[in-house]
Amino acid sequence: MYFLKKNIPLLCFFVVTVVIVLTMTVLDVRLYFKYRDAKKETEQNVKKIQEITKKKPAPLNENVKAIEKDTLIMMEKKKELQRMFGKIHRNALQKFAKTIGMTEDVLIEDFAAYYNELPAEKQGSVTGENDKEILDNFFKLLYYPRDENDELVDTPEDQLKLNIQQQTMKKQIEQACLDFENYASERFLEYDNNGYKYLLEALGLPRTELASTFKRQLTQVNEKILSNGLVPGLDEFGESKVSASSSANRSYGAGSLSRTSNTRNSNTRSPGRSSGADKSSGVSYYTFKLEDLPLQRETYLACRQLQIRLDMYSRMKKAKLESVPVVEDYTGLEGKPMESDAFLSYTYKIEVEGNMDSIRNFLNYLTDGYKDYMVYSIRDVQLERSNPEDFTKLSERSDSAMIRDKDGRLSESYGRTVVGNDTNIRCTILVDYIMYVEDLLQRQSPEQN
Repeated sequence: MYFLKKNIPLLCFFVVTVVIVLTMTVLDVRLYFKYRDAKKETEQNVKKIQEITKKKPAPLNENVKAIEKDTLIMMEKKKELQRMFGKIHRNALQKFAKTIGMTEDVLIEDFAAYYNELPAEKQGSVTGENDKEILDNFFKLLYYPRDENDELVDTPEDQLKLNIQQQTMKKQIEQACLDFENYASERFLEYDNNGYKYLLEALGLPRTELASTFKRQLTQVNEKILSNGLVPGLDEFGESKVSASSSANRSYGAGSLSRTSNTRNSNTRSPGRSSGADKSSGVSYYTFKLEDLPLQRETYLACRQLQIRLDMYSRMKKAKLESVPVVEDYTGLEGKPMESDAFLSYTYKIEVEGNMDSIRNFLNYLTDGYKDYMVYSIRDVQLERSNPEDFTKLSERSDSAMIRDKDGRLSESYGRTVVGNDTNIRCTILVDYIMYVEDLLQRQSPEQN
């Protein structure tokens, strides 16, 4: 004790040293554990990096940038591919955008942004009565006088400059709308100066009409189908010029759509002038029955279906078919959803008659529909003779239809697809029309039918 009392400074130094040593030891142990964990994690990360770098391509900065670039290209290709399906007015829209000095993508995106920001009561109604107002207001946004920062101009010089630009843009829009009007009239037999509705549809808002307006337009379309001979084999009186064997085994009226069901209508009334029917009663088989049109909320679907049918009929006429005995719809007005509702398909059974060349041409024209942004997928094709002959009587004939001549040699006609005098073929086609609908804008839902 005496020693400790005499050497208190030394004792204090010793105690402090012990404390420091213990503290350093604890810190060293803690740091060691951290080092050990960090080393273990580093080794794991090095192993992962080595495994990743073995993959192709390695995730280097250059490769990451290339992958991001390729992803953007892939998204653009995906968008381009989607626009191949059912964007029936795309050629006309591209021409419209070019006329007003915009690109197709910017025009569609600007309209979608404008439309989605509208209050619900200002968006497209189920009757389409405010469609013109919607489009006119959108056009005003395109040429409204603003500066490069999207602010209202203040100086007289800028005001004058933008007013000139405004007038130029306005004239360009008026000319582009006129071109779209002519396009609708030529392709869809539209004669009500409703080209703006087709323009809205090209921008993503489905076309619709008042039910009464659609009925009147349908009557006009039916008359134009007859006068233009759009449906092969249907004369100006609405009578079908199909072969006797075909008409004897077919009931007409099953192809026109009914509003009461998503399946084809079972009406079996024959086309023509019988029973005092007007001359469009037969052509209504190929469009819609005037006395049984869809409900108002379904009119936009009827407009869509009519456009599809008009396109098919124009391809039939171009192929120079003899007649079209049957056009039946298997999926109704609403179509059949595909790929999580991103796509719709409309299935048709079509029976056509003509020589082999005309049928081949028609199938080719359907296949080439993608060039007009209308994709037809042919699921099944069946061929048969329009007027089957009794082959037991062929041996009694001495014409070129005989397989062997009198000397037993093969006749020149051997190997022909069709045997007999009548070269017409009946072709039954099952075809899907496919369209992309995920990007379509929505109209107001009606409170009541």
